[in-house]
Amino acid sequence: MSRYQLGEQIWSIELVGAKITIVEPDGTRSVEELVNGELARTRLRVLTNQKLRAGWKVTREAPAPAELPPPATIENARNPELEAALLADPAHVPSWLVYGDWLQQQGDPRGTHIALRAAVISAPDDLLAVGRLRQYEVRYGRYLRGGFEGVLGWGFLDDVRIGKLAEVEVVATPAGRFITKLGIEHSTTSQASEIVASLGRLAPVTLRELSATGPGHAVIPSLEPLEPILSRIRVLDLHTSIPKLCLAHLARTPMPHLTQLGLRNAEYGTEEALVALLGRGDLPELTVLHLDEQRRVPNIYQVLAASPIARQLESLALVSVEESDVVLLASLLDSFPKLAYLELPIDVLDLPRGLLSELEARVGRVVGLSSRYAQISE
Repeated sequence: MSRYQLGEQIWSIELVGAKITIVEPDGTRSVEELVNGELARTRLRVLTNQKLRAGWKVTREAPAPAELPPPATIENARNPELEAALLADPAHVPSWLVYGDWLQQQGDPRGTHIALRAAVISAPDDLLAVGRLRQYEVRYGRYLRGGFEGVLGWGFLDDVRIGKLAEVEVVATPAGRFITKLGIEHSTTSQASEIVASLGRLAPVTLRELSATGPGHAVIPSLEPLEPILSRIRVLDLHTSIPKLCLAHLARTPMPHLTQLGLRNAEYGTEEALVALLGRGDLPELTVLHLDEQRRVPNIYQVLAASPIARQLESLALVSVEESDVVLLASLLDSFPKLAYLELPIDVLDLPRGLLSELEARVGRVVGLSSRYAQISE
């Protein structure tokens, strides 16, 4: 709307299409509607020229109303009721979508991240959706991760690696509220002990996958502080030195939801505890097993074949295996009716053709060194 001023008086005029709107100095508004736009423009020039000849001066157009400021960003919005559903089942996607909608309504950037991630999951080949998610994570990554390193899940950290005691605190921060995967990467025994003790005190409710990696001299003395966590764990992978007391405690710890177990560096003297662990009948969901140094245990393959676990296993990976072990395993395969994947640390091409054919016929997929190299080269 154009404005004209004479002293303290303001006169305004606006043309829209074939309609002219005039606002007099006293606020009276009148509208003239012409036959067409051309006549309306002519009429506009006549009226404005009259004002100019009468001494009125053109002023700046009235400023457009300022845009409403964007909603204030609210950080770490909380909804105990919606969060309770996620704490009980952090893998339940519908609960995440409901929570994300609520967070968006509050102005919390985590809500938008949840929506963008859902879009990518529903259309993984949509490059635009992938690009939007990545761009958003660059913009809000520090807030979403809380300043820590780690892999994002649904608006929060999902997967973290802990190498120092101070880093354990991530599970107590808003960003680490729903962590489901955690890896301990220790370099000394004392460091491992401190991290385990601190993690046990904080006891993250949503943790479902736990791994530990360390050099041979750095053992994890005990897993006892983690007992509340282990009762909810689905994946446990210990790629570190495991002493007798640690494995003995693990052999009697309730782990009803465990689906995958990796024991890669059990120390000497743990044979009895390993037999007790493999002989358990209360691991109903365990289907994936990775064993290292199992040849130290006398009759280990017969022990495993006789255990309830054997009838559940779908994947078995073994280390320190010789050809005689493979022959023995082949004779025990009837005890592993669901086994579909067998990984051996020897070149399957070195096995007798008849033995390899028997394994492949009974198991389905046998992976050895040559198979892994072939996969890498592809």
